[in-house]
Amino acid sequence: MKYRTIFISDVHLGTRDCQADKLNNFLKHNTCETLYLVGDIIDAWKIQQNKWRWKQSHTNVVRRILGHAKRGTKVIYVAGNHDEFVGWHMVNWLQTYFRNTERLTFDCSPKYRKYISYGQSALMFNHGDAIKPAKLAALFPIEYRAGWSYHDKFYIFTGDKHHEVSHDFNGIKFYQIPAFSNAKSLWDDKNGHTMSKAEVTGFLIDYDEGITNIFKQYL
Repeated sequence: MKYRTIFISDVHLGTRDCQADKLNNFLKHNTCETLYLVGDIIDAWKIQQNKWRWKQSHTNVVRRILGHAKRGTKVIYVAGNHDEFVGWHMVNWLQTYFRNTERLTFDCSPKYRKYISYGQSALMFNHGDAIKPAKLAALFPIEYRAGWSYHDKFYIFTGDKHHEVSHDFNGIKFYQIPAFSNAKSLWDDKNGHTMSKAEVTGFLIDYDEGITNIFKQYL
């Protein structure tokens, strides 16, 4: 049994470089059962200035994923720093918009860390803007103590920093996925991330073996 997930982080809807209309090539070859929106989906600092039509963009993204999904799809929202409040309204609006779509469910809770159990794998999600990777790894077995002992593979997924990083914390695998936007800010310039490319990242998680493949599509 396989579990296909797609992670979209740091779309920054409201910037002029949003990549939300470029998923199709990836989705043609990669079905998806769960879509994780890992923070900063909307750039609340820019969206009013640029008048970006985020509602249309995100309904199109969800429709495309549903069109390629073999079964249903679950959309899971994790709050970021640029969309900490407006992102919650966004995902609740999407839930209302798709309320009559039976194959689609939403997790709209505003929690900063979310946990999923799938077979032998325990998954943790956080935007990555406030808590360092090592501290997230330390929090994992405490906050998820009810399910920790039932798994033997552990994964943490974050975004925020707009470039790819991976660590192994004593068996807890940490993945920081790149941004979904090629827009560069003064923060990217200051920290030397101007050459990082936008991409959509997908993971194939086997029920017993954990992550067996990682799929990428540069945007």
